[in-house]
Amino acid sequence: MGTMLDAALVYADLGWHVFPCGFKKKTPITQHGVKDATINKKQITEWWTENPDANIAVACGVASGICVIDIDKNDKIDGWQTVEKLVQAGHILPETIAQVTPSGGMHLIYQYDKGVKNENSKRFPGIDIRTNGYYILLAPSIHPNGSAYQWKENLNPFGYALVAFPEWIKEVESLASAPPWGRPGSHSGGTTPKPIAFQPPNLEATKDVQRRAAAYLAVCDPAVQGAGGHNKLLWAAVALVHGFRLSESQAFELLRTEYNPRCDPPWELSESKDYKDFVRKISEARKLTPQKPIGWLLEDDTYLTITSTVTDDDIQAIIDNSGILGAPPAPVSVETQNDDIGYDSDNRKELQYLTRPIGLLGRICSHINASDLKPQPFLALGCALTFLGALFGRKVKDSYETRTNLYCMGVANSGYGKNHAPKQIRRLMLESGCSELLAGDDIASDSGLESRLHQSPVSLFLCDEIGYLFKALKYHANPYNAKIISTLLKLYSSAGDLYKGRVFADTVKQRTILQPCCCLWGTSTPRSFLEGVSQTEVENGWLSRCLIFNSTNDPPKNRDYRRLDFPKDVVRDVYKWYTRIIDSPQHEGDIDGYVHGGMACGMESRPPNQILIPTNEAANKIFIDFDNYCAKMAAENSNTSILWKRCEENARKIALIVAAGDSFDTPEITGSIADYSCRLVKYIVNDFIDNVAGEISSSPIESKKLKLLSIVGKTKAAGCQKWILTQNTRGYSKRERNDYIDDLLAGRELIHRLVQTGGRGKKTGFYWLPEYYPYPDEEIEDV
Repeated sequence: MGTMLDAALVYADLGWHVFPCGFKKKTPITQHGVKDATINKKQITEWWTENPDANIAVACGVASGICVIDIDKNDKIDGWQTVEKLVQAGHILPETIAQVTPSGGMHLIYQYDKGVKNENSKRFPGIDIRTNGYYILLAPSIHPNGSAYQWKENLNPFGYALVAFPEWIKEVESLASAPPWGRPGSHSGGTTPKPIAFQPPNLEATKDVQRRAAAYLAVCDPAVQGAGGHNKLLWAAVALVHGFRLSESQAFELLRTEYNPRCDPPWELSESKDYKDFVRKISEARKLTPQKPIGWLLEDDTYLTITSTVTDDDIQAIIDNSGILGAPPAPVSVETQNDDIGYDSDNRKELQYLTRPIGLLGRICSHINASDLKPQPFLALGCALTFLGALFGRKVKDSYETRTNLYCMGVANSGYGKNHAPKQIRRLMLESGCSELLAGDDIASDSGLESRLHQSPVSLFLCDEIGYLFKALKYHANPYNAKIISTLLKLYSSAGDLYKGRVFADTVKQRTILQPCCCLWGTSTPRSFLEGVSQTEVENGWLSRCLIFNSTNDPPKNRDYRRLDFPKDVVRDVYKWYTRIIDSPQHEGDIDGYVHGGMACGMESRPPNQILIPTNEAANKIFIDFDNYCAKMAAENSNTSILWKRCEENARKIALIVAAGDSFDTPEITGSIADYSCRLVKYIVNDFIDNVAGEISSSPIESKKLKLLSIVGKTKAAGCQKWILTQNTRGYSKRERNDYIDDLLAGRELIHRLVQTGGRGKKTGFYWLPEYYPYPDEEIEDV
């Protein structure tokens, strides 16, 4: 978790009220102790800024929504013996969030139950119960004996839910009278909760693990400035927290004493900047997901007598979706990390995972975010994906003949920072010498689109305010661009085939393009986007082919941002892919392809060849399962079913891009890459359905009605007065506005009521959406 402050803020995000206790102490620092517990981040920051090493205490009871069973172990009493007797008698404690205490005991944290009372080993020797008015220390707090609290593996509060407090404990009078678990009425659930296989922690075993981990670090490559030093430290931290299952505080101590002195230069941990950077690497390591089972190094005795140096690839192989190939992701503060788009904590966590991809894609995204005044990681991801789709265009494919052409749109309000990513991509293309791939920032007509792809079969369009273009298409404002959408649809489907353009009287004008790779990234405000799409674009498959990266986040300005040059390794790798000379396939295993110069025309003398990127068995299963999931979602709602039709195809396109950027010589679509790609597409489609699809209109009139409904909906149960509607629809004539309102009232999409708002019987008219109408039991007035 990093520093004590970081940990305290994360616990506050869980709704746990915390306060500081002394370093290596259980006594509060604040005047009123547990009564001062809070989730106010400003107060928490002040406390731990003044006392950075202070232990973290959480208030039990209703404040934090928890009750704790404290299994104690000391020289006088052993709560584990009581637990053993309970188990032998058939009385179990349900599995829940659990924390190992340095004395050899354990805290079992359950949902708050107002019927639970505090007690000190009264009924069960060595077992205390903590609720209102009491508190416990939380990891990584330091016990007075010098050891740290730590969460039991897989039972931490960040990946496991609280379960109900066991009813039977409240009912029994003593250990001897504890009823069997299965007795009718002894618990509230319909099934027996899973018991914890409690075993007292083996403190000597823990010390042995730390000795082994120290031996492992002794042969790890030291971090050398200018030679990927930050990644070396991160890789070492991954081995400790995942391979040896050490706590972050234990990992810090080992890295500080056994690893840092060998680094060149060592981190100066007495300085705040170096200390925070060092600790942050351990926190980042904890967030990563290893491909090997957690604790794999505990089962391998070879690290006691390691003779060979641990290579970067050894550690890299166990990291899944880390985003550390090259420059690490830009650090995200605890204060702002939850401000990304999304509507609940699950969405925020998923988005944080999705916006930290691996390989070349991850390095490009990291640079874009680090150099942005108002970082928009989700939009940066979409723009970088589209660029790489063009870079790898006509050069890679999978066994399904999937290609890398992508249509993506970034939707965000004006001033939210949506234009930074395309600016950075243009810079990267210029620096790496591949600006010929850039087609322009506007599409004037379907003929112009065909002409560009005929000249350059691989083309990237970076279009600003593309919503206005689609609005013109929707309302048929320009006859020259009426067929742009249909042309884009055909180009999308022809990426691995032959595209034949429109037939003219002069047949010479008909364009033929082999395997066109048209990639499109367009930005738009939400309003322009909604005004530019209709139900037609849903039904004809345009929106199922187009990935909408929607951001409702207005990020605070990053005052530490600065104009940065792209890392040399990023420029180098982009250049290598762009200029790559691929021989004709002569030998099995060789990369298929064609010479880059052949891209100058649309109709080569022979079709271009591609490297066939293999998809391993685990990845194939993930894609098939995802396709089945999409089919199920499509069957559940006919209105949005079309949006799920091409999800597997889009996921395979993204997987191709990620895999190609992950390895220049031997790319492979692995299970982790397939999982990432499917989760990204699933997130995008669900977000679109939940927050955008319902506002798509089929006509200008319908669009204006939807706007009225949106204005009224924002007032919820308070209701909306007529002047608010007038003020927010100044573009409507009075008659037009009244006609739309009357239609909505007649269809019961709006409800109107006169409400007394002053003396002498004065009444004011209010409008509500039906779901917010505050008078459900009264008859609705007809207007």
